[in-house]
Amino acid sequence: MAVRENTVVDANILTSIGGTVAAGDTVLLDRENVEAYTAGLSSLAGFALAAFYARMPCASSIGADGTPLQLDAGVVMVEGGHRYAYLAGVALKTITKMKLAGVNRPQNFVSSADITRLLAGTGVHDIADSADVTDADAYRGAVLTLRNGGAKATNVRAHPGGRVVLERDTTNAEANGDGRIILNHTDASPDTLVLRGGGTVEPVLGYAAVLTSYGGTVDMRRAGPDPSWTTINIEGPTNVILPAAGSIEDWTGGATVNGNAGVTVTLAPPTSGVF
Repeated sequence: MAVRENTVVDANILTSIGGTVAAGDTVLLDRENVEAYTAGLSSLAGFALAAFYARMPCASSIGADGTPLQLDAGVVMVEGGHRYAYLAGVALKTITKMKLAGVNRPQNFVSSADITRLLAGTGVHDIADSADVTDADAYRGAVLTLRNGGAKATNVRAHPGGRVVLERDTTNAEANGDGRIILNHTDASPDTLVLRGGGTVEPVLGYAAVLTSYGGTVDMRRAGPDPSWTTINIEGPTNVILPAAGSIEDWTGGATVNGNAGVTVTLAPPTSGVF
């Protein structure tokens, strides 16, 4: 159970860590050795690593579109100064914890994986339809997209400064502080969605069955004309933003509403994009 560090200057990721690896090892990329890891990207897939850490201080990259770094590791953390990383988990193996972040607002792409806990920090992170995530948290500086097609998640949370573009279903969703959750697909229909401390939900194509606001914003400017909430619980001050054109006459869409006295409604021009 050794630590394999990138002590060799080589674009082949296996060569860079000394040319050998074994099950139970930890791979650590923390040296400013190469601009891009472009070879040996499947060489680690046959070993059940304890962990994989990429913390390169330089503006480097890992893999490419169509040729991701393939990993079988309990913990995967990709952060530091990298520009982008393409990652894939090994089929039928679980990544217990994955963290994606970086100081240079990197782009990280996960094309396939089974992830128990995903932590997204500063950067733009794209989780493909063939990557399943159980719990996901987006923190300050993160734009996390969970593409349609993945298995139903359990918990998806946008913390202060974090953005989640949700295109798949989840049991629970929550936006805290100025965190924002964008329901960007008809399959993005959480069983429950909670707003706390000023969190925002933007129902573009999807709606939660039960929306509970302890204080937050419901941004309807890009929503369709027929909202499909089932139950809305207003437990604190809630601002509903409607498009200035007035295409949505009733933001509740006929849902059962509890505590509607806590709602204020404002009109604003429509927005574009998710950032």
